[in-house]
Amino acid sequence: MVLPQKSFSVLIGPSGCGKTTLFDILTGILPRDSGSIEWEGEQLPHLGTKAAYMQQKDLLLPWLSLLENALLPSMLAGKKGPAEHQRAHELFSHFGLGGFESYLPQSVSGGMRQRCALIRTLMFEREIVLLDEPLSALDAITRRGLQTYLAMLKNQYGKTVLMISHDIDEALALADDIIVLTASPMRVQDTIHICRPTLCDSMAPSMETLRCRVLNELEAGGIQ
Repeated sequence: MVLPQKSFSVLIGPSGCGKTTLFDILTGILPRDSGSIEWEGEQLPHLGTKAAYMQQKDLLLPWLSLLENALLPSMLAGKKGPAEHQRAHELFSHFGLGGFESYLPQSVSGGMRQRCALIRTLMFEREIVLLDEPLSALDAITRRGLQTYLAMLKNQYGKTVLMISHDIDEALALADDIIVLTASPMRVQDTIHICRPTLCDSMAPSMETLRCRVLNELEAGGIQ
């Protein structure tokens, strides 16, 4: 599996095939039995120092304000100066949370908590962002709104993004590449590049055509 730099790739595969386990291996939470990990030509034991990992739950600490939660990566790195506070406030503004810095997590909506978790992920200042179904616990309307903020990770902040999703429409909306996985034992069934249609690209496949292709590949890979 190859991830182009500053791209947005989405992993789609059946439940239980090992997507979250793969993320745990990539970040060094679990050891790998075989294979290799390479980034920018360098062989690495894992991507723990290169990647920021946002899991399904927001994991905000309830006794800290949203701003304090967002600043945790800086505090862990021993950075407590005004520059970190300024960066966090700028991110709060960019992600539509300006004015909510002092609120506790239980005082805001689920979508706002996820945006705070996304800000905290950016505060790690890593080149790669791993997202494990970050919108799965939200209602459809909130999910659709937050997809714009996920797209900002690549488009505005220049991150290389790898996201797990079960939502084909979400993958089609966000991804440069959809990596379709088989049932366990997991392998890559296909990598589907999304060519965004433009005025001068009338031959680009439609989203419905791509949706059918993803479904066909999932079925070929053993999804029930």
